Amino acid sequence: MQLLIATTNINKLREYNYIFAGSDLELTSLANYPEVSAPEENANTYKENALIKAEYYFEKFKQPLLVDDSGLSIDDLDGKPGVHSARMLSVYNKDGNFTELKNLLHTRSPGKKEFAARFTCHIIYKDQRKTEHFNAYREGKVVFPPRGTNKHAFGYNPIFVAEGLTITVAEMDIETKLKYSPRALAGKQARLSLNLKS
Repeated sequence: MQLLIATTNINKLREYNYIFAGSDLELTSLANYPEVSAPEENANTYKENALIKAEYYFEKFKQPLLVDDSGLSIDDLDGKPGVHSARMLSVYNKDGNFTELKNLLHTRSPGKKEFAARFTCHIIYKDQRKTEHFNAYREGKVVFPPRGTNKHAFGYNPIFVAEGLTITVAEMDIETKLKYSPRALAGKQARLSLNLKS
């Protein structure tokens, strides 16, 4: 079965290729459809934003697809950037070292070196018969300076340490990341629900 991963993010697609490795799925992405514009994601939750994308792209392509919405919520920023994580990344990480985010957190919480946070991922699978939701999150903390440069890292990975670990997501090998990544955890739920062979 062909499954459209509704993203242009090559890093997300790479992670989904690992999640669905060994299955019967043939994964494609929006990179194959550069003429298709993205919908406006104007909801207040990951679930609602994912649903906007799922309904929009299914109307366009009429084929089984999977979308996700994900982000980082930092307690000292009252849960921000949250659903705005992707668009705020360029603001917080202008210099590649997350200096803007670090300065903001130190202004809000002087003297702190670690900042409680969580990564959340909400996945939706949609076809002609059903719409299924899968959600996962990982508690942890934001640390500075950023650490890790492996090829599986992107976004906020270099500054997030999952609860119980001492390394950032960007320092993980892919096997470890698949154990701790909310996208991988929610993706495994989707894989089980779709009854894919291992």
